Amino acid sequence: MMSGYAGRFTDDEANRVIIMAIDSATPGRMAIRYYRELKGSEFLEKIRDWHQSCVWNQYFGINKQFVGAPAPRDIAQAAYGKKLDTKDKLLGATVGRLLPCIMDADTVPIPRDLVECCVRRACQGVSVKFWERSKILGIACALFRHQHKEKKYTMDYETKRNTRDYLYGSLLAIGEHIEERALHLAKEKT
Repeated sequence: MMSGYAGRFTDDEANRVIIMAIDSATPGRMAIRYYRELKGSEFLEKIRDWHQSCVWNQYFGINKQFVGAPAPRDIAQAAYGKKLDTKDKLLGATVGRLLPCIMDADTVPIPRDLVECCVRRACQGVSVKFWERSKILGIACALFRHQHKEKKYTMDYETKRNTRDYLYGSLLAIGEHIEERALHLAKEKT
């Protein structure tokens, strides 16, 4: 799909893309929180890089899932654990912090506190529904993978990797899957 859009963009001045985050500092006044001007092809390349480096299984409901990068809004909700509407300052601040990470991924890493909040919430998935925990887990894994690009994490089981932490993590995942399956067969809520 992005290749089709790339055909529409040429690198002349008329096809420049402006990414801008605007916030209301006070009623009646606006502040520019982020501003970036890019060539159309460069913009598409940065979006593609984000979706390739931050790809993971994403869950958005009982039967809704895809493999891709999470949206900044979903990252904010996964990190802070509440439904954020468009007027929420926390959502605006978080998206404002993530825009430079998407557009300048080479130089601006994802804020460590956001990744840690998502990982912490994914580990404490007791109080949420199963699909919601899976959503938070998918977002946490995507952010962790993006943060550690140099390690080349994949979504497949790595048979050649036999470090103790990886093998114990695999055992925990198998145990969780067995427990989830048993609860499903017993028709108990997860």
